[in-house]
Amino acid sequence: YVEEAVPELLAPLAAMLGNRAGTGLWDFSSQLGAPTRLADLGMRATDIDRMVELAMANPYWCPRPLEAAPLKALLQRALSGQRPE
Repeated sequence: YVEEAVPELLAPLAAMLGNRAGTGLWDFSSQLGAPTRLADLGMRATDIDRMVELAMANPYWCPRPLEAAPLKALLQRALSGQRPE
């Protein structure tokens, strides 16, 4: 039941974020003045390889397969605060 209700329950949030979670959350955080760079939260470039290693060792469910190279690129963009694509 919960899985069936989730899309309906999240519809208002999806609409608020423009149906694009990554860019919507980044834009929302930016408007609030919240950190948009992982570096602002203490992450260093030297931490990226370890983070990728941990993620690959503990995969979570995702409709898209988890791959190291795209994950590393995502973390590098997030480290510097680039808006998600």
